[in-house]
Amino acid sequence: MDFLTINDFFKVIQPEELIDVVGEYEDPTDQGAVILDALELDAIGEMTGYLSIRYDAAKCFDSTTDRIPIIIQKCVDIVLYNAYSAVAPNNIPKLRTTRYENAVNWLEKVASGFIAPDLPVKEDQPKTPLRYGSSQTKTDNFF
Repeated sequence: MDFLTINDFFKVIQPEELIDVVGEYEDPTDQGAVILDALELDAIGEMTGYLSIRYDAAKCFDSTTDRIPIIIQKCVDIVLYNAYSAVAPNNIPKLRTTRYENAVNWLEKVASGFIAPDLPVKEDQPKTPLRYGSSQTKTDNFF
């Protein structure tokens, strides 16, 4: 895993449960480590689709600088949901489904500009997003 570490997962899942879902992950060649690597790349790709609208996604997932805690949390939630859905798609724990839906909902709000987290902004993006629209149509002649 390039961006996430195994300790990031232990904040939201017990080690024994993670082994039950993906398998052993101690050695980089173990089945669990290979699965977690693939799922991490999928999650980063999914998150990049939302974040790259306004933010520099490459900097958000750069493991050489200070990692952003909210990005780590959302990425772990997406990885764990995808891990459970690969093992038993009809038996995903409610907690994992809820956390995945919350992560996607958060990403959608970030992409639309409703939420403005402290993430690295693209060079060509304005610092403050603009919203377009007008007031409601008047239905009477009184002000």
